[in-house]
Amino acid sequence: MHLKVGELARSTGLTVRTLHHYDEIGLLKPSGRSESGYRLYAEADVARLHAIRALRHRACPSPRSARCSMAARRRRSASSNSRCMRSSARSARPTNCVSGWR
Repeated sequence: MHLKVGELARSTGLTVRTLHHYDEIGLLKPSGRSESGYRLYAEADVARLHAIRALRHRACPSPRSARCSMAARRRRSASSNSRCMRSSARSARPTNCVSGWR
C-alpha cells in the first residue's frame, strides 16, 4: 500500500506543504515516487509520521528538534551498545546487555 502525498495529508490532517517541508529537511522522506513524480508513502513512512507527530505533541517546539531528539536517542542507544559490546569482549563470560535497555 502506498499513499500519494495528498492522500496522506487528508488522512492525517496535515497540509501537503507540511509533508513537502518534512521531505525537504529530511524529517520524513517518502519511500518512492510515482511515474509522474508524486511522492509515495509506505506503511513504514506513515508510522514514522505518527512518531514525529507524537514527539511534537510531547512539547517539541519544532519538527527539526524532534528529528534531533530522535537522532540523539539513536546515538545514545548505539553508544551504550558499543560500551556493552566492549565490556563483553573483555570478560570471559558474555553478558546480556539488552536486558538493561529501556
